[in-house]
Amino acid sequence: MKNGRKAIKGKCPTCGTVMFKILGGKSAPKAAAARETPSA
Repeated sequence: MKNGRKAIKGKCPTCGTVMFKILGGKSAPKAAAARETPSA
C-alpha cells in the first residue's frame, strides 16, 4: 500500500465477495530485518 504496509486482496470462492486484508506492520528491507534479529 502507499504507506508501506503489506496487504492482500482476493475473492471468496463460495459467494464471490471481494475481501481485502491488511497484513502485519510496515515492510522493512531484508538487510535491516537481518540486522535486527539477535543471533544466539
